[in-house]
Amino acid sequence: MGKRKDWIRFNYRTKSKSGKTNIWKVLDLHGVNLGDIRWYAQWRRYAFFPLGGTIWERDCLRIVADFCEVQTDKHNAILKYGKK
Repeated sequence: MGKRKDWIRFNYRTKSKSGKTNIWKVLDLHGVNLGDIRWYAQWRRYAFFPLGGTIWERDCLRIVADFCEVQTDKHNAILKYGKK
């Protein structure tokens, strides 16, 4: 079975309370909320905060991990170069 990116969607939700970072909802292909992606200051990167009771397999985990990595890189570029 191939990797299908449409199994997982990322919907921008809002800015963080500080206004410095973003928050996305992670949804399955039926629109069910699976958790949030938001900034985790202790690790200085975006991280996934799954809802309890959700089950994850490797392809979906990779999709979420790739999204977190891209968003962290974008955030760091903004801090370093001041552009979006």
